[in-house]
Amino acid sequence: AEYLRAAGYRTAAFTTTPNNSAAKGYDQGYDEFFEMWRKVPRGTARNPHYVTREVIEWLGAAGESQPIHLQVHLIPPHGPYAPADRFDRFTDPDYSGPCNGRNITLDHLESGAIPASEECIEHVIGLYDGNLLAADHAVGQLLDALRSRGRWPETVVLVTSDHGEAFMEHGRMTHNSTVFDEMLRVPFILRTPEWMDTSQIDTSRLVTLADIVPTLLATASIQPSPPLEGVDLFRIQGDTRLHDPRFFVAVNTDKPPLFGLRTRRWKLLLNGPGHGALFDLVEDPRETKNIRFEEPALFAGLGMLLTDRVSKPSTIAPSTGSSEITEEDRKMLEALGYVE
Repeated sequence: AEYLRAAGYRTAAFTTTPNNSAAKGYDQGYDEFFEMWRKVPRGTARNPHYVTREVIEWLGAAGESQPIHLQVHLIPPHGPYAPADRFDRFTDPDYSGPCNGRNITLDHLESGAIPASEECIEHVIGLYDGNLLAADHAVGQLLDALRSRGRWPETVVLVTSDHGEAFMEHGRMTHNSTVFDEMLRVPFILRTPEWMDTSQIDTSRLVTLADIVPTLLATASIQPSPPLEGVDLFRIQGDTRLHDPRFFVAVNTDKPPLFGLRTRRWKLLLNGPGHGALFDLVEDPRETKNIRFEEPALFAGLGMLLTDRVSKPSTIAPSTGSSEITEEDRKMLEALGYVE
């Protein structure tokens, strides 16, 4: 946002959670920063159609004399999984078991207080898919509004997410508690103007959210100053189909921490010196067969790479400012399952 504002863009963001708030510094670089839960009841702020209607109204008043950088944050498909009836298309209407999409139910499934039967998990996934369909429909309305604007031929759109969601694949629900792929993989859907040449982009390569900044700035012909961890995906990187040297590191939010290193083929997990697992994601995409003892040299080598990476100091200093949580923020985070 800072780079684009300096280049003459009008910058605006619509956010629906205190995890993405001005108190945490996320308004940096934005001319306008709308915290939706402060305007309307929490349930309304979680409604993606309400948010996109507000964005569309803002776009109509913004005009087209100035280029715009716009960030829109929607809560669904994030829990609680409670799709409106018109989007609840993936559950069995005759289901009468104990499972639903409430946060407390998801917690009880993980703890074992509610048995995680196949029927139960299928019902919860169906509710999640209904949430996802609602978000997809709201995004579609926003895209329709963008298509009606004169600047649409020049518009870049990125649809992505900050985490995936687990449904007991490895004994956990929701997100951020492990570094298995169900919690790490997210969509990265990029729409570019027709004049941009995308023919050389290797869409099979490993991409991370760190690539967002350099890639989006490249669409505006802006070269960010180093250091940046991500790469401009429009730059020709050569044929990576046989060997992609990229990797990324993930850390869960549980205690003690679990560290993961992900390449296009391999996933390494470490939960202490020499303790962990190794998975071949080509042969075992669901991460069910630990091959650390079959591949000890690979396990050790990737372990050294991971240990070296996580021991390095961050290139971005932590904020020294306070981020006091208000009662309003606390209630919104509670509704999303982040606090009790």
